[in-house]
This record gives sequence, C-alpha cells and structure tokens, in this order.
Amino acid sequence: MRRDRLTLAAAAALLALFAGLSAWEMSGDSLTADERVHLPAGYAYWTAREFRLNPEHPPLVKLLCAAPLLPMRLVLPSLQPDPGKSWRSFQSWFGTRFLFSQRRNVGSILLRGRVVALLIGIALLVLLFQWSRELHGHAGAGLVTLLLAALEPTLLAHGHYVTDDVGLACFSVMAMFFLWRLGRTGRRRDLALASIGMGLALATKFSATILLPPFFYFLWRRLPGGDPRRVRIAALLGAALAMAAIVQASYLFSPDLGLYFKGLAALKANRPEVNPAYIHGRFFKDMVVWYPLYAWLLKTPLPTLAVLGVAAFSAARRGRRRAPEGLPLVLAPAALLLLAVCLLAYNYGVRYLIPVTSFLLVFAGGAYHVLGASWRGRLIAAALGAWLAASVAHASPHYIGYFNELVGGPANGLYYLQDSNIDWGQDLKRLARYQEENRIPELALGYWGPGQPEYYGIRWRPWTFEETVSDPPPPGVYAASVNDLIALKRRVATEGADPHLDWLILVYRFPPRPAPP
Repeated sequence: MRRDRLTLAAAAALLALFAGLSAWEMSGDSLTADERVHLPAGYAYWTAREFRLNPEHPPLVKLLCAAPLLPMRLVLPSLQPDPGKSWRSFQSWFGTRFLFSQRRNVGSILLRGRVVALLIGIALLVLLFQWSRELHGHAGAGLVTLLLAALEPTLLAHGHYVTDDVGLACFSVMAMFFLWRLGRTGRRRDLALASIGMGLALATKFSATILLPPFFYFLWRRLPGGDPRRVRIAALLGAALAMAAIVQASYLFSPDLGLYFKGLAALKANRPEVNPAYIHGRFFKDMVVWYPLYAWLLKTPLPTLAVLGVAAFSAARRGRRRAPEGLPLVLAPAALLLLAVCLLAYNYGVRYLIPVTSFLLVFAGGAYHVLGASWRGRLIAAALGAWLAASVAHASPHYIGYFNELVGGPANGLYYLQDSNIDWGQDLKRLARYQEENRIPELALGYWGPGQPEYYGIRWRPWTFEETVSDPPPPGVYAASVNDLIALKRRVATEGADPHLDWLILVYRFPPRPAPP
C-alpha cells in the first residue's frame, strides 16, 4: 500500500512538472501559425456550422479547444470569401480577422483554447504511464515512461498549442491500450473504450485511418477465443458503428454525411506539390523521405534515445517467449505512423511524429528491468535522468527550439531545420519585452508568422532584402525569425547575392560606419 502511494505521488509530481513547464512556455508564446486557423475554425463550427473552414483536418480537437470560447460571445467575421478566393486562402484571413478584431484580448482567447490542449496532453501522459506500468508489469516501468514523456521537448512545445498532433497521439494510444487490455480481461468495457479511442483518433486527424487495419486485425485476434464466430463479427461491426457515430458527432451531426470523405479529398487537393526541405544548410526541392526521421534524431534528447536502446536490449535479451504479451500493439502503430509521415508528410515538422514518440515511450518503459536490476543500473539511470533534466532545462522555456547535443544544442538549430521544428512565429511577446527593456526606438523586423507585431506594441519597420545583401547593412537594430532568415538565405542562394546570414542570434545591432579620415 505504501509503495502504491509513493508511485502515485511520483506520477502526480511528474504530471505537475509537465504541466508547469508547458505553462511556462505558454505564458510567453504569441499566436502560432496553425492556431490562427484551427481555433477560429472551431468557433465557426460551433456557432455557424461552417465546416468548409479547414476541412483538411477533422473537427474534434478544434471543437474541444473552441468550446471555452462560447461564453465569450465573440464576433464572427463574414464567412463568405471574396470572388475567386479559395477557402484555403480565406481561412487564414478569417482567422486573423477573428482573433484581432475582438473586444477581448487575443491572449485571453488563446489561453482558453490552449488550456484544453494542455489537458489533452496530460491525458496522454496518464495513458502512457498506465499502459507502460501494466505492459511491463512494474510501476517503475510506468514512471520511466512518464519521466521521459514529461521531459520530451517536442511534446512540451506542442502540447499546449491548438493543433491536432497531440490529440492524435492521445486517442490512438487510448485505442491501442484498451485493445491490448481487452486481450487480458475479455471485458466488453475495454472493447467499448478501444472503439471510442479509435473513433476519437479518426475525428482528430485523417492520418489515423492508417491505424484501422491493425486495429481490426488485433481486435479479431484479442477477442475471447471462446466467442462464436458470429459474436466476433458482431463485435467488429459494433466497433465500426461506434467509430462512425463518433466521427459524425464531431461534425455536429451535419446532414451532409460525406463531410469526412470531402475532408480527405481536400487534404489530397491541398497537399503542396513542392515543400522545399532545409537540412543542415542545404535546400531540397523534392520530398525527402528520411527527413522526419532525421529531424526526430536531432530533436529527441540523447538520454531518451539511450533508454530506448536499453529497452530494445532488454526485449532482445528476454526473447520472444518472455517478451511482454501484446508488444506488437505498441510497435506496429509506431511503425505504420512513421512510414506514413515519411512518405506523405512532405517535409513538415517533427511534431507529426508525436504519436510515434508516444508509442515508443511505452516501449521504453521496458528499460526498467535492466536499469532497476542492479546498483550499477540504478546509477546509470540516475545519470541519464540528470542529463535529461539538464538538457531540457538548458532550452527552457523555449522547447520548440530544442536540439540535442549531436548538433551542439538549441544555439545551432537554425543551421539544421526550419518550420515548426524551430520557429512558428511564437516570439512576438518576447520580442516586445526585449525592445522595451533595451529601450530600442525601432526595429528592422523580418517576421515569419501569423501575428501582428504592432498589436504586441512592437515599433518596427520591414527588413528588406536589399538590406540583407548590402555590405555592411545600414546601422540599426535588426530582428528576424529563423524561418524568415532561411527564406532569405534561399533567395540569396537562388539569386547569387552575397549573404549576411551567419549569425548565431536573432537580434543584432549594426553600428554606423565610421567617417573616413
């Protein structure tokens, strides 16, 4: 009993650590790129039943995050695009207008949506802890998983944003966890919870459809063996009907029963033909299949990778007969989701691999049987834990820009990756504070993102391309988003001009040129 209380206390402390670190970053973050679209779209779904906004993602997480906005009675801008304007381009205009034209502060609107997103992240960590604990047969395994998850920089960075990657991780883990538990208990309650989890995952992101084949395969295999064939088929049909009902409920039971499939078509139609990848200073015009895995290796803490290696060693040493029963329900979804992201994600951020990381962290709990088996193992575990804490603390509270020691840490990240791997336009509030503290009258600003600098009180003028390639740049104080610097660098490389983009920091001051003697 005492051990159970200690386990629960440790788990609660780690959950509080995750929530606190997330809130720390959240308090300084301005509006990010996808939030400009997702949160206003969710509000429009609730109040106007307008699902043509952002159809390339199912509605569930957007609805959940926008629900706390309903008591605010916000003004809804016009939902009619100008003639000739596509809904895809219109949704960005709509999001900006919705957020920045209210009587309410943008920060208070964002906070309400982000709190829901953070709660989904906390629910994910609870599921990871419980599954790892039961799968590996020891509370210590659950705590290993929970510690790695609570200090996972990508999860910390994106766990409080109004986006769907953490939601997909939460609900897909829920589906597979209760499906795994069904094989042990045979209880219909676990079947219901697994079906609900899979339905919620489908209503969160279209990439969840890749989990349907393994879900139904494992469901058939894990139903009690004594059930007649007709009962087993009925269970599969019941699960499918429950998923369909949840998906339709996420569209608020719209009379248009084809909205989900229209969204799939919109996802395919809106997929970019070219999304150039920036990798270690080089530009790739076409899709790079290994890009997501490369980004994951650079942005996952080395201690976490080490624990995964120990878990793999433990599983190999125990062999197939003594390996945890049902381990394929952890590894198969991770492998399929990784394959889907590598083949279909078109060079986007490592956040797409949050569901993959989540399944792998459940697997990582198996390292407890090696690290906790001897005093040497416990010393190694303590050293890895201290390393992980120090590595994450070094980046705090800027987890979106975290890079591990393979590339020299966060300071060198801008030489390796772009987009939401390092910069999502989230630093306008911090820049405004920097300008005020340093009494800078005006900034030359190159900003990448959805925010409005003047809204946050920034006094600025645009940083022009001509200033970038001039030698030396005109005197003044310059600030630039990493993505904007990389875009300038791409243009410089294309036009053959001489770049001045080898700075390690993103705010710098150029003094006036000395007068000639």
